[in-house]
Amino acid sequence: MPGARTLRPEQVRGEIRFDAVSFRYPGVEGWTLREIDPRIEPGQLAALVGPTGAGKTTLSYLVARLYDVDEGTVRLDGHDVRSYASSSLAAAIGTVTQETYLFHASVRANLLYARPDATEDELVAAARTAAIHERILELPDGYETLVGERRLPALGR
Repeated sequence: MPGARTLRPEQVRGEIRFDAVSFRYPGVEGWTLREIDPRIEPGQLAALVGPTGAGKTTLSYLVARLYDVDEGTVRLDGHDVRSYASSSLAAAIGTVTQETYLFHASVRANLLYARPDATEDELVAAARTAAIHERILELPDGYETLVGERRLPALGR
């Protein structure tokens, strides 16, 4: 988009606000979301719960601009997400889907998949932010533990 702003990850505080957001998937009759107004504060742990089809995944898609709203505005730190270049949003926003996929590789290699040039400090900071760093350290080989299908150690379970 001409004039789109670049969002750098270090600029993100993390306030997400939906202002009267309505959305429907192309070709689908009826609204998936209708005039919703949730707000998530920086650092707040938020969980979206509800039955299948309630729009939980759709909300994350709208923040990351995998889709754009039909009505209303999604704001990140007070700015309409549509004002940012999609590529810079993708670099600044992590999305955890409902499905878990691990490559047959080390924990470190899996974590570096999306950003192979991340430094050790950045890797650990991301793991801490995701609240998994301490759990990783409990693994037999820490960040070097081999994971993937049927590979993750049980950790005493």
